[in-house]
Amino acid sequence: LLFGKFLAGLTTIAISLTAMWMVVLGLALYRLGVPPSGEEIARAALMLVVTIAYAGVWLALAMLCSVVFRSAATAALTALGIWLFVQILWPLLTPFLASMFLSPGGGTTEELLGSLSTLQAIRRVSPGTLFSEIVSVLLVAAIIGAIAVARGRTPEEAAAAKARKAEGDAARAAQTER
Repeated sequence: LLFGKFLAGLTTIAISLTAMWMVVLGLALYRLGVPPSGEEIARAALMLVVTIAYAGVWLALAMLCSVVFRSAATAALTALGIWLFVQILWPLLTPFLASMFLSPGGGTTEELLGSLSTLQAIRRVSPGTLFSEIVSVLLVAAIIGAIAVARGRTPEEAAAAKARKAEGDAARAAQTER
């Protein structure tokens, strides 16, 4: 019964978000007059899927609260409180929590990288952090593609140039260490 309610709610969210996605794509096509490439449609579809999954996480939490608490108001306020904590307070608390795992005095480069890894792992407890990381990866790829097209290159050529630059930077860093 609960799984059926969850699937019905998630289906409703998916239909609503898909309808909005199609309206936005239609308006963009109408206003710009340029059809999106297959890569852009794939990126937008991936963004839609990620958004539906993110909404599913919060739907599952809301359903959990409605099962645990008898009162609808208590369940709603608890779900809202958890959302506020995870979205607003958790990013503020993670540096303090990560500092508990840091060695005093900073340490070596490996220790600093390890502490950054710890901070990132603590931040990733929040679904909002994971969602924002995925969105930023998708948007950065879109921006790189748009810049490449504006410069008269294909996105593949721009990615290859960026990879060559990164290899050159790594080689210069290795020479500097020697």
